[in-house]
Amino acid sequence: MKKIFNKSGLSYIQTAVIILIAVMLFSVVFTYVSLMVTISRTRDDTQRVLDSFIIENASEIYVSVKNGNNTTLSTTYDTRFKALVASELGLTQSGSAMYSETADKNIIFYYNNPVTTNIRSDVLELSTSFEIVLPVSFAGNKLFDLTVPVEVNSLYVLK
Repeated sequence: MKKIFNKSGLSYIQTAVIILIAVMLFSVVFTYVSLMVTISRTRDDTQRVLDSFIIENASEIYVSVKNGNNTTLSTTYDTRFKALVASELGLTQSGSAMYSETADKNIIFYYNNPVTTNIRSDVLELSTSFEIVLPVSFAGNKLFDLTVPVEVNSLYVLK
């Protein structure tokens, strides 16, 4: 500690290095927190959309599953669910992927191929699984894509 407060004029290099390391660590922590917030927000928003979707379509889906027609869920409802997710979350669709972008067309994250399936027929339970692909960049250059698999479940009991 005495070297940092040395009055001879050479301690400014060590002080600058310590401050630079502290700023780099803060940058890594801040990036990690912002990525986790994006993932959590997307998961929560998808849960909200899936809950509203299951409430709106519960009777129709339940009757279809009870009659042994599980293919209806994977074709008709999957397309309607993807359209609802895209409109509710403000995502742009491109093929099977949906993505969120900033005003200057920088992509914040990809939302890859959400698939909706039923798990049980006695109680209507829908599950959607997807991958969030977050581009990680530094100094304007894209370093890599961070892929996070996410699964969201919703349960509805008809009375």
